[in-house]
Amino acid sequence: MSGAKNEWVKRRWALLIERYGGRCSSCGAAYDLEFAHLQPTQCRGEGRGKYRRLRDILQNAGLYRLLCMNCHDEMDGRTRRKRQVEIRGKL
Repeated sequence: MSGAKNEWVKRRWALLIERYGGRCSSCGAAYDLEFAHLQPTQCRGEGRGKYRRLRDILQNAGLYRLLCMNCHDEMDGRTRRKRQVEIRGKL
């Protein structure tokens, strides 16, 4: 991604997070924010890139929710954060 396009994506991403309230819609956290699908869209799979995800959120605003990593994991039934903590504890 070119430098100018990358900067545009970063600015739009920050504006989009602000438009969604800048906090987790579940617990109110203002860190580790992610957009969670409420319903599937055309944007799936690993490596989809920030530009494609940004475009999909803008086109399907009602199908996404801003969540922190912990609430997103809870919604999806994942445990990324817990796994990371467990691994650190073993070192």
